[in-house]
Amino acid sequence: MQTSRSQENLGDTKNKFVILLCLLVLVMLNRNIITSLIRSGPTNWVVIEIIRMLILVSIGIVFGTLGFGTKSKKQVDIPLNLDADESLDSLKDSPSLDHYNASEQFIIEFLLEKENKCWQSDIVKNSDMTKSKISRTLSSLESKGLVSRVRDGMGNRVILDVSELF
Repeated sequence: MQTSRSQENLGDTKNKFVILLCLLVLVMLNRNIITSLIRSGPTNWVVIEIIRMLILVSIGIVFGTLGFGTKSKKQVDIPLNLDADESLDSLKDSPSLDHYNASEQFIIEFLLEKENKCWQSDIVKNSDMTKSKISRTLSSLESKGLVSRVRDGMGNRVILDVSELF
């Protein structure tokens, strides 16, 4: 599944929030040290406490940003209602795919194996082509009326129109 810029921006916002939250906690927990530092000047125990707190906050920031950096790769398979005549069994007399280029042939055959529907990211994972090459090839197949792409959440479902193959 492809990540969008809005997801990346959301991750950056969460990371900034964690850093600000850690700094706020640092100030709240150390207000006595800070006021003592302002009133009487630096002493050994104040410097040691500040260093200890900075180390703890740094560890918190690292763990906080690592936790927000994880992304879920879970995809939910959404069943599609396909007519019985569009099943794989009806393609025993399938036409020759010779007039399609190699990438178009791969995508058509892949969709036929997957019961005429799959996620666009599945095609990327199961091929040696780049995301952009697959996107361009799908656009070409869409213009020919062979496939349609349906936006579903953060991904695209690709549906093969078998009737256009004949």
